[in-house]
Amino acid sequence: MRHFRRRHFAQGTVLFRKGDPADRAYYIVSGKVRLPEVDIELGEGGFFGELGALANDHRRIASAMCSTDCELYEIADTDLAHAFYESPVFAFGVMRLVVSRLQSNNERLERLQGRT
Repeated sequence: MRHFRRRHFAQGTVLFRKGDPADRAYYIVSGKVRLPEVDIELGEGGFFGELGALANDHRRIASAMCSTDCELYEIADTDLAHAFYESPVFAFGVMRLVVSRLQSNNERLERLQGRT
């Protein structure tokens, strides 16, 4: 975890807003983080912010706010690439997470459109 930096955030802290530049991703050590645009709350072990950090335009696709006091590991987008090279297991895990999120978003869209 040499590329990650541990940080504390108080309840109510807005980590980023939809459309902001995406220059880092986060791993939740403790606490809960809410992503209001997609109505998701992540807890311990959750990883988020990776989609924007990996996107071509480096923009946030949703906002993130601490629902409780949080201990998070953050990783800069430039260090994310280094972590992928150093740990293929980590890279594969992030790829699976991204695919899972894309599938979930697609299913949510289909439900909203009345296709399921």
